[in-house]
Order: sequence, then C-alpha cells, then structure tokens
Amino acid sequence: MLLSSFFILMSVLFAQKQDTLFYQIDSLHIIDKKQEINSIMFSKNYINKLDILNTNSVDLADAISRKSGISIRDYGGAGGMKMVSLRASTANQIAYIYDGFKINDKSSGVFNTALINTNNIDNIELQSIGTSSFYGSNSLFGNIIFNSSIPQNKNITFNIGSFNNYNASIAYPINKSTSLSIDLRNNQANYPISLNINNSEVIRRRENSQLNNLNINFTKLFINENIAQKFRYFFNYTEQGVAGAVVQDRLENTAANLTNNNHFIYYNLDYQKNDFIINNGVFYNYSELNYKDSLNKIINSNGIDNKYFTNNLQLFSEVKYKYNNINYNFRIDNDFILLNGDNLLNENNIIGNLFGVAANLNREIALKNNKFNFLIGLRYDAINYTTNNISPILSLAYLSKKYHSAISISRNFRAPSFNEMYYLNFGNKNLLPEISNIINFNNKIIINKYIKFNFNPYYSIIDNYIMSIPISPVIWSATNFEKVNNYGIETNLDINYNKIQYNLNYTYQKAVFIENTILKNTDLPYIPNEIINSTIYFENKFINTNLLLSYNSFRYFNQGRDPNSIIEPFLLIDIIFNKHIKLFKNNLKMIFSIKNVLNNNYYLVHNFPMPGINFLLTLNYELK
Repeated sequence: MLLSSFFILMSVLFAQKQDTLFYQIDSLHIIDKKQEINSIMFSKNYINKLDILNTNSVDLADAISRKSGISIRDYGGAGGMKMVSLRASTANQIAYIYDGFKINDKSSGVFNTALINTNNIDNIELQSIGTSSFYGSNSLFGNIIFNSSIPQNKNITFNIGSFNNYNASIAYPINKSTSLSIDLRNNQANYPISLNINNSEVIRRRENSQLNNLNINFTKLFINENIAQKFRYFFNYTEQGVAGAVVQDRLENTAANLTNNNHFIYYNLDYQKNDFIINNGVFYNYSELNYKDSLNKIINSNGIDNKYFTNNLQLFSEVKYKYNNINYNFRIDNDFILLNGDNLLNENNIIGNLFGVAANLNREIALKNNKFNFLIGLRYDAINYTTNNISPILSLAYLSKKYHSAISISRNFRAPSFNEMYYLNFGNKNLLPEISNIINFNNKIIINKYIKFNFNPYYSIIDNYIMSIPISPVIWSATNFEKVNNYGIETNLDINYNKIQYNLNYTYQKAVFIENTILKNTDLPYIPNEIINSTIYFENKFINTNLLLSYNSFRYFNQGRDPNSIIEPFLLIDIIFNKHIKLFKNNLKMIFSIKNVLNNNYYLVHNFPMPGINFLLTLNYELK
C-alpha cells in the first residue's frame, strides 16, 4: 500500500503544468513561423485551428494524438494525466513551447497535455527531432510548439459530452488591441468499468476522476510601426481527482485529490526593421500545488496533505539578421527556478538556474530548378545543479519541384528533473544529464497536386538514460541505469482531391536497452512498435463528415519483455459530423463526435481502463 501510494503521488507530481500565451502580427512579420528551424530540415506535423475543429479536440492531447510518431499514455478520466510520447520518448524528453516560452513542469520535467484547452490554441507544430541546439534541456527527441490565438470577434463555445462533461468558453475582444477570455470545465468522467468480485463481473462507475478547471486570459497589445509589445496575464485554477488503478475487485485511491493554482505573467518586446529583428521576453509563473488523500493514513493518521510552491522566472533576448542570403540567429536566455514544499531531500528550498547561449546560421543556395540549404548551430548551457552541456546541430537539405530531402545530425540533452534529484526516498543528487545523438532523414515526394508522400527514418543512441530502480522492498531511486537504442521510420500519405481529404500515417518505432545487463535487447515499457492512423474527411453542402481510425500494437508495461506484462493492441474508430450555418447573421458551428464507435475495452496504461463509446457536442457561436 505504501509503495502504491508513493507511485500515485509521484505520478501526480511528474505531470503538472504551466500555461503561457502568444500572438502573431502579420503586418510586422515578427513571429518566425518556421520556429527558428527550416521546415524542410526536420520531420514536422502542422495542425491549424480548422484541423482542431474538424476533430472536435477539447484538449491538446486529443489534437495531436493521431499524428505520426505520437502515442499517448492516458490514465483515463478527465482528471487523468495524458503524457505524450514522441518517437518512443518519455514525456520529459520533449520540450513544450507555448508562445515562445518553455513550459515543462519545473519539478518533473513533463507536461500534462490534458489540461490545455484548445479554445485558445491557434496552431500546433510537432518537431520530431532533437533540437537542444535551439531550446536547451528537454528537447531530447523534439518539441511540441503551440501558439495561442487572440480573438478577432466575440464568440461563445459550449461542449456537452458523455459522463457529465460540460465546458463553456467566452472570448471577448474589448478593442483591437485588448482581449479577455474565460474558460470553465466541469467533467465528472464517471464512465462504466468492469470489476471482478467473487469471480463475477460487476459493472461500476469510475470514481474520483473528475476535473474542475477555470482559466482567465487577459491580453494587451501595443503596436507602433516597427515595434510590437505584448502583455498577458493568465490565471489557471484546477481541482481534480487522482483516480487510482482498477485492480481485480476494487478501485484504488478513491479519495486522493489535487488542487493547482497558477499565475502567469509575460511581456514581449519585438522590433523589426527590414531583415533585422530583435525579440525580447520575460515570463513569470507562480504555482501552488496541494495533494491530499484522507484515506492514506500509513505515515500520518490524518492522511496525506502535501504542498509544493514554484517560482519560475524566464528571460530571453534574440537577434535575427539576414545578410548575403545567410540568416544569422543569436540567442541568450536564463531560466531561474525556486521550489519549496514537503518531501524534499534534506532541502528547504531548491534553486535551479539554467543559462544558455545559442547561435546558428542558415544558408540557402538557389539554382535554376532546385535549392540547397545548409544549417549549422551550437548552444552552450550552464546549469547550477548538474553538468554543463554543448549541443551542436548540422543539417543539409535539397529541394526541387517534386522532391525534398534532408539529413540532420544533432547532439541533445535533458537535465535531470528536480523530482529525480531531490524528492524524498527517490531523488539522486548524483544524476547526470541524458544525452542523445540523433541522425534524422526527411523525404517528401510531391507526386502531383493532389498527392504527397513523406517517409522519415531516424536513429539515435541515448546515454545516461534515467530509470527508477528498486533499492529496497518499498523504496525506488532514480539512476543513470542504461544506454538505449531508439530507431524507426514514419510514413505519411496525404491526398486532397476536390472535397475529399485523406491522410494515412504509419509509424514503426523501437526503443531497446543495449548495455550488457539483464535487460539487454528488451523493449522500454509503454512503447507500441506500430501505430497506424487514418483520416478521411468529406465536405458537402449538407454536412461535413470526418472518419478517424487509430491502431496501436501491443506494448509492455514492465521492462524485460515479460509476457505477463503485455497491454493488448487496440483499434479505435471515431466519427465526427460538423455543420456551419448562419444564425441572426452570425456564424454557428455545430460539431458532434462519436468516439470509440466499436465500444472497445482498451488500456493505454496498465490497470487504468479507458472509456467505451462516448459522445461530444460542440457549439461555437461567433458574433461579427
């Protein structure tokens, strides 16, 4: 019981979040939509606002779940965490960039994508290649970059779904440069699950997986010819149940709950004149996290009541300049973190400081019918709680009318998280950063104006891989345990003909331990070897239809290829209908989705069943 409670608390602490917001000023072209990386040189997926609407995605995890190389570790229920894996990575081996600021949780290094509402997201970009040379720590396998939108018109959104799921959002542009938005979410997620009681199947409702969430955004823009300034305040308050595992005849962890209170403030100052751009930004986050479990009285007769406080200050300055067809980019940034709270390893306050300096240049050579592109970059990171790191990248690309090809070689790193170093009965102060050396190929064939095909193989070696290993019957510790080999291929077929859009993507991925231990050549847990996603979208004047299919092969939930630790493969089918009409001269969008049409029983995490067939209706009314 003590070990189970420890893992529940650790999983909560390893999955908390931050949010920031961003903007685009088309007249100034201040935001580089390539996100500092030439789009041809890296395996990328781009998701716009229309894509999000057409899939009726409520949170960030839903919006990206069907893209190449993505798998989700979903604990089920509204309050359940949704951890993203990109090319067989762990959740803390990805950098999450929201409006230009890295928002990985400062304690765990991960990010719970279930808590980002898509109502305020304008676009999402997935970069499936390590880019520590640009973003520093955590960008071991790539980045998830998402940018917020500023509403141009007043609009109201309602979501009504199965299992007592209710969401409401209002966006109100006060004037052309000022906006306010409010989001409310209430989801009980009490879907039916099966228990085995006295050798008989008993159907009960999922307990303690509810989510109550309030977001308030205020944005102010100041635009003057070559200068754009932006101020944003973001408030997030979340109360959620922390549902435990479903084990044979019982539901675990029925009283645990989590409260999170976040304040975010950031300011951007951007200047552009011709090909010269200066970007400056400051970001501050204050977070309070309170985990309670009144029924867990093993350590304290009053149960568990742990509090954690985080202060995070980020500063950056970036200069971009183009001269003689060479793009130069120089960046300096500093990330200061102060963490205090319960269950820290002999520390009252933990202070982290990450200082980075980066430079890169990008040269394009244009010939008669094709182009060559060359990129080289280097970043140095000084970190006060672990070793310093140097992250280089080299990329070459060839572009013609019908064929694009690129190769990238990079060295990337992830600094150990504070939980891995300082959490009581788990932390290890001697941890080294994880290091990945990656070679990536990106190939795109434009067959004709209707059909495009991508295939992107990759290969990487990870040194100092951090794992949890048992050091006693009830205590586990973070350790630089293994070297890992990670390789695979992503393929993607796009067909866009008339009013029919079809997409098919297939991912083969493998992540195995390669050092001479008992785990040699065995798979990392929770990594499906094969992922297939298919989407077909029909447009007509009566109603638009989107048919989604998703297949995941089996995966292990423990190390060592134990046949008793297999999570079975599954196939999901979703159908989504949407209709846009005029109502009182304004736009009304109606979207209705049927998810898990086959009502399959499936798991993404061992002992955490996912919902069966469920429904979601979205109504969005935009006032001109």
